[in-house]
Amino acid sequence: MVNVRNIVVDAYKMVGDIGDQEALDGTRTVIGVQLLNDLVASLNLEGYFAFTQMNLEHIVTESKMEYTIGIPNVAHPDVDIDAQRPSTIARMYVRDSSSSTPLEVTGVAPADIYRYHRSTGASTPTYYAYRSEYPLGVLSLDVMPTGGSILTVVYNKHIPVTDINDELEMPPEYESSLKFALAYIVAVRYGKPAEVISDMKMLRDESVKVIKANTISRTPLTHILGTRDGGQTIYNMGI
Repeated sequence: MVNVRNIVVDAYKMVGDIGDQEALDGTRTVIGVQLLNDLVASLNLEGYFAFTQMNLEHIVTESKMEYTIGIPNVAHPDVDIDAQRPSTIARMYVRDSSSSTPLEVTGVAPADIYRYHRSTGASTPTYYAYRSEYPLGVLSLDVMPTGGSILTVVYNKHIPVTDINDELEMPPEYESSLKFALAYIVAVRYGKPAEVISDMKMLRDESVKVIKANTISRTPLTHILGTRDGGQTIYNMGI
């Protein structure tokens, strides 16, 4: 667990905005928490928090080409897959009722999924595309999956918005990374001397590098259909 107050207070101390024995005033507290939430939101989109990886399984009861993902609400009561809406999908697998081995489904750009549509009946999907619409995401497939198939979506669950007295549910090794990154943002925002900004940037970059080198999820190779080069793809370019 990582304490939000500690991160915000330490960030202001590092740039010399408050002394070791001083307390943050209300204005700087509010701004610090907002900046931290903005930072975490950005890192969420980058898939930075590798420990949040989720495997979402959905048993197909209705075969169709598109499935919505999200939390039902009054405006959108009907959702195919009741779960947190992913910003992006890292991997997808499918396993039909006759197989014990999941098959990886290849991700393509949303605009390209229609090129792969098959007019046959229900079958095993080969390609998928994901549109991170709000409040519901949309998972599109090249063919309707057979009933009883299991779709597995791999994505990173978001770290939620926090307040000053909250604890972030994350491993402690992320604390220094967030602290240095926030200190850099604070230094830039308040026009600190160039050497302070440079030092905070160096500390941020080094701490982020350690996290990324060891735990960040890698972006999968994505199949791209070439429309102007003889139908070549990223797999057979130049062949």
